[in-house]
Amino acid sequence: MKSTWMVVLLLMLSAVPSFGAEEVIGVVKNIKGAVSVERNQQRLPLQLNDKIYEQDKLITESDGAVGVIFRDNSMLSLGPSSQFVISLFNFDPAKKKVGITTKLVKGTLTYLTGLIAKLNPKQVRFETRTMVCGVRGTHFAISEPGN
Repeated sequence: MKSTWMVVLLLMLSAVPSFGAEEVIGVVKNIKGAVSVERNQQRLPLQLNDKIYEQDKLITESDGAVGVIFRDNSMLSLGPSSQFVISLFNFDPAKKKVGITTKLVKGTLTYLTGLIAKLNPKQVRFETRTMVCGVRGTHFAISEPGN
């Protein structure tokens, strides 16, 4: 338990934004094949240890997969041919502002919940074209065929 809090603290300290900068919400920890991010209307290749921000759209090609650890210590894995948007990410427990809202446009994902789900499970929301998934446990997988 002590080591989990230490990891969260280190992630939070490493993600402290400079004045006017976007807040880092996660870090790429695993990557395979072609993976990119759409950010500010630009598509950029993702690399190991790249930072993830709110409003990022993660895209994996047919040979791609990516693993991300978020600031609340939750873990996301995207499979091949996936598109995933992080619409909202709040993690400020001191101000009781915690929540994550995402959309799986297409592809597959697995998610292991972190502190947001522990502190306020009603504020964890994963959307697809046809459904909304809330948290009732700690680990889940979603598949969305897309258009």
